[in-house]
Amino acid sequence: MKKILANLKIIIVILFLYLLTYNYFISLGYNTTIYNIIFWIIFLIFTYFLIGYTNNRSILKKQTIQYVIIYCIIYLLVIYFLGIVTGFNYSPFLHNLKSILKNIIPLITIIICRELIRYMIIFKGRFNKKFVNLVTLLFILIDIVTVINLYKFSTGLLIFSFIGEVILKSLYNNYLETIIAYNTGPIPNIVYRIILECYIYLVPIIPDLGIYLTTMVNIILPVLLVLKLNNINLNYKLISKKKVNISKKYITIPIFILLAILISLVSGLFRYKMIAVGSNSMLPIISKGDAVIYEKVSSIDKLNEDDILVFKNEGVIYIHRIVEISKKNKDITIYTKGDNNAMNDEFTTSKEEVIGVVKQKIKYIGYPTIWLSELFD
Repeated sequence: MKKILANLKIIIVILFLYLLTYNYFISLGYNTTIYNIIFWIIFLIFTYFLIGYTNNRSILKKQTIQYVIIYCIIYLLVIYFLGIVTGFNYSPFLHNLKSILKNIIPLITIIICRELIRYMIIFKGRFNKKFVNLVTLLFILIDIVTVINLYKFSTGLLIFSFIGEVILKSLYNNYLETIIAYNTGPIPNIVYRIILECYIYLVPIIPDLGIYLTTMVNIILPVLLVLKLNNINLNYKLISKKKVNISKKYITIPIFILLAILISLVSGLFRYKMIAVGSNSMLPIISKGDAVIYEKVSSIDKLNEDDILVFKNEGVIYIHRIVEISKKNKDITIYTKGDNNAMNDEFTTSKEEVIGVVKQKIKYIGYPTIWLSELFD
């Protein structure tokens, strides 16, 4: 046992050194793909000879792989369905056989090496929770360090993009992958990562979900998988499976429903959409930090004076009350005013600038969005 612990410490030190020196070697002009392939293959062989590989004989392995595949397919269906609303971008990658193989073979090689190493380390150190947490943290930091040079941090939006697309995504995925490695071995993790990281090289279009929605769906997938896999493990371990199933349903079903509602509101998938309020111009009805749910306007003829309108002027979204609607021939001009403002808005609104009409407000839940916006801007 002491020898294994000593060998595990050596492996952790090597991971730290890789983490600390990665950007230095890349700055010397080394090809990142070749460098990573060479490192992870050599490190896999070194780890195998140092601590060995023990096959995980968990009877839950097959079931875990099935759920991983199902959830990944649902994830892809959801993001492409959302893409119908938010739009698509053309893939930047070539799709002939040579290019596809050139892109995915190195990636799959690195994925297999990393997940085998993760499993061997976690399996040997599984009796020490602090050690398992340290390994998880190391893999999160490696994910961050290996892509940080690809991002620019010149604006608040780019910083938020890095936090959402890299840090939060890595945090939740590595937590999931640690749980899977701990309970069922490396194969489910390899399947999970290959599906999610390789599909982008195979498809001609990619959903353009935006930073907020991309961050949300990237977090939801590992969270739901963790809940499901924990449910499987509990059902296996406890005698009273029926009671566990019932208790879990009371937790997971409301979460599914709430997440589905939240995604539909934030994305504007249906008639209604939710946005945060960034000023006090509509006091006392609506306050800064509230969120409003508005209905998209299909016809401007349905607007009435005193409606609270969501509209855009010079790229800025406003939520003000309609004080007058002027109709001259086919032209319609809308005059608006914030309830807390002394005068009408200096500008008028045309039908092309109308977004929707406020139907409901929710107190305080818009504050996280406001705080992030103010922090970065």
